[in-house]
Amino acid sequence: MARFEAGARSSLTTATADDPLVAIRAPATEVGKLRELGVTLVAATSTLLGLARVTTVSVTPGTTKPGRNVIVDAPDSATLLVNSWATKPVTSANYLRRIVLPAAIGAGFIWTWPADDPLQIGDGQAIREIALCNLVAVACSVFDWYAVWED
Repeated sequence: MARFEAGARSSLTTATADDPLVAIRAPATEVGKLRELGVTLVAATSTLLGLARVTTVSVTPGTTKPGRNVIVDAPDSATLLVNSWATKPVTSANYLRRIVLPAAIGAGFIWTWPADDPLQIGDGQAIREIALCNLVAVACSVFDWYAVWED
């Protein structure tokens, strides 16, 4: 099993409750098992985030970052960090995790999942996404974020 990492900066600051801001997108050919997810605020804006599975994936993802293999010169992952889209994904309001970040530049979190029970991103049969969503109808901060996964 290979390990991959990717980092990006969000661009959406929607003031709509339960709206997706960024996503991790696994192609039909990969499962992707999330081990770590981290966020750091770029602006001093209180930000409430929730992690959810999407019920309908985004259309025409833009501003994507592929997972880089942690082994030098090994191939990249086809699983992507997605920071924008032509059509946003549809998410369930049933959040896997939620967090409130204070209005302070540098406020953040790191969520981890154990090696023997990582959070599955895809299913190896269809395109799947999990998304970080704005939980309230107030504009959130732009944030730097990263993910570590295995496939």
